[in-house]
Amino acid sequence: MLATREIPQTMQLKLRLRGARQVPDPAPRFRLARQMHDCGVAHGAFYPAKIVVSCDPAGKEELHVIDLAHGCSYSRGIAGTRPADFDLLDMLRAIERVAPIHDCALWLERYGTGAEHVRKLMSMLVAHRIDRPWRHLHRAETDTRAAWERLTRPAATRASAAGPRIPPHTPPQ
Repeated sequence: MLATREIPQTMQLKLRLRGARQVPDPAPRFRLARQMHDCGVAHGAFYPAKIVVSCDPAGKEELHVIDLAHGCSYSRGIAGTRPADFDLLDMLRAIERVAPIHDCALWLERYGTGAEHVRKLMSMLVAHRIDRPWRHLHRAETDTRAAWERLTRPAATRASAAGPRIPPHTPPQ
């Protein structure tokens, strides 16, 4: 499905980070990631360039996820899974390229999966890479997991995910 709409007066998060003296509060980005993952969506390229920032009429910042070309959808939430972890680690690595991060663990706590998961992600962050071929390998794993999930979910769930069954057209007699 493709959905489009204009979001007036936006700026890529990447550009906003480059112009900032310090990294803006990370909580909204990690809440956004948690919402996306709770809906069963893995972005596949969750970088600051894939989030745009706008302001509502009251001046409050709003974040919008864009460009889900590498995204995968699952039938249930994926928080705490490898595809979700790849999204979080990609975001941290990409932010490190444009602005210093002083407390990754605090940022990851804002995601809300608990201290044990934060420790796991912090150990993974040391070796996590977002350059080729690593990002392609991560996407391949995410795609494979999504395909496997679609193949192995119960038939009733597959049927409801496919939408209502439309009977074939029969011409009037």
